[in-house]
Formats: sequence, C-alpha cells, structure tokens
Amino acid sequence: MMRLVDNPDKRLALARGGQAYVERVHSPAARAAELDALREALVDKAFVTPKPTLRWRPLFGPAASLTRLQG
Repeated sequence: MMRLVDNPDKRLALARGGQAYVERVHSPAARAAELDALREALVDKAFVTPKPTLRWRPLFGPAASLTRLQG
C-alpha cells in the first residue's frame, strides 16, 4: 500500500485501468446485452417441454420431498 502512496504514477495507472474496466463492463450497452441474453434464455427454458420420466417416485418420505424440491 505504501508503494502506491509513494508512487503516484503507478497509482494513477491502476486507477485509470480500473475505471476503464468499469466503463467497459458496466456500460448501458453491455448491461442491456446481458439482460437480453438472460431474457432469451428464460423464455427458451419456459417453453421447453419436460421429458417424461419412467422413474418410480415414492408418494411420501424423504425421497418424495427431494423430488418435489428439485422440480
């Protein structure tokens, strides 16, 4: 930490690099693209028909609870 206090050029370079990263990653365009991709993934998942299962499921007990919780 003292190296950064004693070396303002290094400190400014790190700060500028951090600001550039935040501007790039958290820009409105980048955030909108992430949200669009998330919306598409959620819509795709919502319209997928689940595959029928032939596995026997108990009506009660810990295994039945686990199956219901997992979906």
